[in-house]
Amino acid sequence: MGDQLKLKGSFILILVVTILGLRAEIITGTSQFDNFEKAQESQEHLKFTVESTKVGLFSSDVDGYVLGYKYTADYDEKNEVLRDLKLGFLIEKMDTDHEGRDTKLHSLCMGLPTYKKIKISFVGPVFLKEKKATTLNGTVAIRGKEKPFTMETTLILMDKKLTIKGKSIWSLKEMEIPDPSIAVAKLSDEIRLDVLLTHSFK
Repeated sequence: MGDQLKLKGSFILILVVTILGLRAEIITGTSQFDNFEKAQESQEHLKFTVESTKVGLFSSDVDGYVLGYKYTADYDEKNEVLRDLKLGFLIEKMDTDHEGRDTKLHSLCMGLPTYKKIKISFVGPVFLKEKKATTLNGTVAIRGKEKPFTMETTLILMDKKLTIKGKSIWSLKEMEIPDPSIAVAKLSDEIRLDVLLTHSFK
């Protein structure tokens, strides 16, 4: 009797997983930019910003863009639910429009060539019908470690077009990213991340 119950339970579990799998559609997309200026002009972007203080007096923002990235997610069209959103890119695609600064960013900060990619993941689910700002819990695989973070997001589905806007603040120390500051230019511990993605459904 016990074995029959276990068998029945396993069958139901498999059936549920199969049904959910049939409902879900894997969406995917990529963005590629030729250079910093093209990424800066685009409506879609993966942008990162730090504050630099020179000689202890003058502060200014240093912006960077990822020139190529890929995203995937599971989408349940019937219920308008998004799950397992992933965003990945090569470290060499991070660009601050300054060759010397980029070299230090890639090697010292991100650990290239030992580490070649950065992967950002959100499990979800996100219910698109709610049409409101949502705090997503995510993880980032960076320098060989998984680090948790949160992102304030707005997801809008309209006319078969999904728009994802997200902002997050990371810490160099918490992410265990080496500080590239030099004597005459001190970087803030804070990294501001700004994401804008769009996906059109057929």
